[in-house]
Amino acid sequence: MMRWLFVLWVMVFPLSTAAGDVAARAGDYEARFGANGLEVRYKGLPVVTGSRFTLFKPNYTGAYFSQADFTGLSTQVEGDCITVTGRIPDIDAEFTHQTIVDREGVQIWFTLRVRGQVEPSPVELALMMFPPDEFAGGSYRIDSLLGQARPQPLPLEKPQTSAAGTQLVAGSVRGLTLTGRRVEVMLENLGEVSPNFFDMRSRDFPQPERVYWLLYQWTATGGETTCGVKLQARRVAQPTGQKVSAGKVLLREGGRRVEVQRIFVHQQAHAVEKAVARELQRILREITGREISITEGDGDGLSAQGVFYVGRSDPARARALYTDEEFAPLGEDGFILRLKGGNLLAAGGGYRGTVYAVYRLLERLGCRFYSTELEVIPHRATLEVKSPLDVVDKPAFEWRAMWGRILPMTAGLSPGEWEAKVGDTNLPKMMGIPPRGFWHHTMGFLLPANSVPKEYLAEIGGERRVTEPAVQQYCLSNPDLQKAMTEAVLRWIESDPNPLYYPVHYGDTAQFCQCERCKAWYEEHGSLTDAVIWFNNQIAQEVAKRFPGKFITTLAYWATRKPPVRERPLPNHLIIFCAIAECQARPWSHPVNLKRNVIPDLEQWIAVHPLGAQGIITFEYPTTYYYIGYPFPALYAFAENLKYYKRLGIRGVYICGLTDGHLVHLYSYVMPRLMWNPDADLRQLIDEFCKAWYGGAWRPMRDYVDRLHRSAIESPSEGVMDCHAGPGQRFFRELFTREWLDKQIYPLFERAEQLAESELIKRRIWREKWGVLFTDLFLNVQRGRDIVPDASERGYTRQIPSREAYYRISELLRLTRILGRNWAVEPRLRYTLSAIIGFEPTRTPWWECPQVQQLMEYPQRAYEQEMKAFSEEEVARRIIRLESPHLIADIVPALGGRIWRLYSKGMKQDLFWRGTLEWRLLQGGHRADYYLNFGGYEEYAGERFASPGWSERYECTVSPDKRSATLSANLPNGLQLTRVVTLSPDEAAVEIETRLTNRSTQAVSGVVLRTHPQFQLSGNSEGLQLLLKAADGSWKQIPARSETFLNGADLPAGAWGIASKARGITILNEFDPSQVRQCYLYVGPEFANLELFSHAKTLAPGESLTLKHRYMVR
Repeated sequence: MMRWLFVLWVMVFPLSTAAGDVAARAGDYEARFGANGLEVRYKGLPVVTGSRFTLFKPNYTGAYFSQADFTGLSTQVEGDCITVTGRIPDIDAEFTHQTIVDREGVQIWFTLRVRGQVEPSPVELALMMFPPDEFAGGSYRIDSLLGQARPQPLPLEKPQTSAAGTQLVAGSVRGLTLTGRRVEVMLENLGEVSPNFFDMRSRDFPQPERVYWLLYQWTATGGETTCGVKLQARRVAQPTGQKVSAGKVLLREGGRRVEVQRIFVHQQAHAVEKAVARELQRILREITGREISITEGDGDGLSAQGVFYVGRSDPARARALYTDEEFAPLGEDGFILRLKGGNLLAAGGGYRGTVYAVYRLLERLGCRFYSTELEVIPHRATLEVKSPLDVVDKPAFEWRAMWGRILPMTAGLSPGEWEAKVGDTNLPKMMGIPPRGFWHHTMGFLLPANSVPKEYLAEIGGERRVTEPAVQQYCLSNPDLQKAMTEAVLRWIESDPNPLYYPVHYGDTAQFCQCERCKAWYEEHGSLTDAVIWFNNQIAQEVAKRFPGKFITTLAYWATRKPPVRERPLPNHLIIFCAIAECQARPWSHPVNLKRNVIPDLEQWIAVHPLGAQGIITFEYPTTYYYIGYPFPALYAFAENLKYYKRLGIRGVYICGLTDGHLVHLYSYVMPRLMWNPDADLRQLIDEFCKAWYGGAWRPMRDYVDRLHRSAIESPSEGVMDCHAGPGQRFFRELFTREWLDKQIYPLFERAEQLAESELIKRRIWREKWGVLFTDLFLNVQRGRDIVPDASERGYTRQIPSREAYYRISELLRLTRILGRNWAVEPRLRYTLSAIIGFEPTRTPWWECPQVQQLMEYPQRAYEQEMKAFSEEEVARRIIRLESPHLIADIVPALGGRIWRLYSKGMKQDLFWRGTLEWRLLQGGHRADYYLNFGGYEEYAGERFASPGWSERYECTVSPDKRSATLSANLPNGLQLTRVVTLSPDEAAVEIETRLTNRSTQAVSGVVLRTHPQFQLSGNSEGLQLLLKAADGSWKQIPARSETFLNGADLPAGAWGIASKARGITILNEFDPSQVRQCYLYVGPEFANLELFSHAKTLAPGESLTLKHRYMVR
């Protein structure tokens, strides 16, 4: 986790100058730059004690600069503004740090400008650091656009963590209030990057850095990024000692009322039960204004009536509030909430059950915990707890874990891998988390691959590699590995004995060891699943001996989803069943999912486990992990699946994080309550939440929720709603039709906006509307200005967006700005809103770009200008056509000089698979650090896939007869690539001659040229055959496999090819064997590649490498 933090303290830049401290003052505020960077004082009290900035090299392989790099900084003080500027010559970048002080507070702005394009380089900017001397033991509160969270404690002591040492307190902060001993600081984020709030006391940094950080993190690739924050402060009011009038809490049974005098928790109670007693005290004080004393002892001296008993105890039992027999069937999480004899009991079978009992009581008293941003605490002078009150309850599942926008313990959730607290007390986790890892995929963390013999590692693709711990695989048939993994698990349990479950899970990949011993081992056991179960059974057996009552877990996931044939898990060996590739919008009983065998697989796992259904925990995916924010309607299906799990008697249910997705607040409220009781009234839960969250606009928003989910369940689509596939998948293409959106969805949002009572309610509505607009435009408009392949002789269609689409784009941009969403919608895929609007903003923040402003404010004008630019003539200028009597070749110089289309006139067929060409990329080119598959024919100046050459802009010269073109580009590795493409006049053939020339002044080693054609032939075609020419001129024909490498003695004698009987087509590739080192065939679901690799060569300055070959169509 965050490997940069190991080296950050030696690679930081304190924002100071050699000329000494500089300062600015206004009113009660003072800002200065000192040895530790920025310092801010309010009324003389230090509230900010430092700042840090680092720009790392790619993959954290050092930094472009350190403190010593900034001897020539320029500092200006003009009035109440301090401006510090610095240059980073290695990458032609500069930064500006500006501090503005006035009587209202302090604003800090930081801008990083990278003039060219650089490889992705991590940026870490601690714009403010806050002193623990002031704020430790205080509290923090998150203030968001959607509401205000309850204040949370900042622990007095340094936090303990098993991760890399950082303690993330709050992520993606828009507003933050820190309350200390003497001062309260209010922070408002102003820029385009949202910071995180960290407690860095958990790290062994030098003392100045061992504080709280407001940390901005992003990846620099080029252009300009601005961060900004506003700080205001005020003194904390000190207690005056004056008495405040307070109400009272009454216990009412019939006509008799007893005033509550004490909250009692036994002195030997669990720390969590003592914490929830304090939480009860706090909330009752907030309701009535009166603080009820807590008695922590053995019960001596308690009055006979008027006591809240928190947790089980002898005094509560003596008052006949419960019997031990009543708790026997309730388990750890079940509870009793009972008013009897003038006393009240809130107690669980275990400490978690007591927590759930207290929060259930608070709900009965009118408190509501809808979200971290919406909690309702009533205010009453007299609060009555009325009889009858006799609740005995327990959850349907032993483990119920998820992450969302709600505090877990208020909602009846179990502690998951995320923090679960009562007040300032952490609950022990039920699922073990290995040091520096997470529980989903643990083997790579339990036994780090770089610390074991290489033979322990899985052999995949002929190599035993060290990879990321979360995807690391091992050679499970190796007995020494078995012993080492068992010892690692035993050490783990011994060092962390609190959890109940200990996951021993393979890496997040479907590939397992492919060595000959493992292959035989899988077959010997009956299947891959059997082998994995056997391996973990050996560990479970040792765990049972040393740690009775503890369980290990194994994933039934991708390659091991199918139940074992012979092996059976041991009783202390639980199965985590993962239905990841199924349709999350429809229940498992839906025909689309019945085809995918979820129910048969799950029920067979139950049948083979000695504990039956109690041996199974399900792993759920009712959310999306890409393009966060687009609608992913999984709630109704999840509710149905939970009822099915309850009937089966499943042990636990885990949701793999709700992310910050569409309707996340609703899901966070409803899902935990269904996990506690799957038979709860779903409609009532949704109604209750919508009324609270949307106020007077609740009805149309409730109707939207229902229409979205019912449309998804009732959709005739055979596609699945896949949690990883994003909004472009088939399911959404068939759901988000123009008619459905315009007639059923957008009118509901329009009505909700009309009924909204405040800007806060509007923002909550707009948050979900943004997701609908984005998905609509992603599906229907991001292809609007694209060149889309078709089967016509011209070969493509220009898709033109509608006038109405421009108005929707305008609204999407306005909501993006209002909601503070990032321009990069999916940073991992480099997907930004530029794909929808058709251009890159020219300024930062993006809303300062004049073209963006016009699109937001005057969509009609923007539409008219765009249509003029996107003409047929403009497109034709950017796609160069070569033509012979037999073939047509379309070349795109702006995108790697690729042959995008190769068309056979005689067969009337496209020979290449082609992707869509984005109009904005045809105009401006594409960056080399993010591969997009445009299809056709491209080349790489390197052994690796997507090496330089595929994306650069090429100069292009066409011969007078339009049968030949010469393309040339200078590559970033010092080479020049020159390619001549020539169509034969006599046959359906194209000749390609490519030359790589070293234009630098230094020798370039390891130069390789690799061809990458994508022929429109697939593994789904019947009778796909690989053709190989032998030295005697004869041809050999073999079935084409998914991958084939031919080199050395297997290298074809100057020609090879591929033939499809189904399509009646043969592609032959002739080459000079002296120029080629390797042939590589890849056959995928959509295309087949016939690739050539040249010999590797060291090129002296001016020297060249040449590869000449031709394709013939038969």
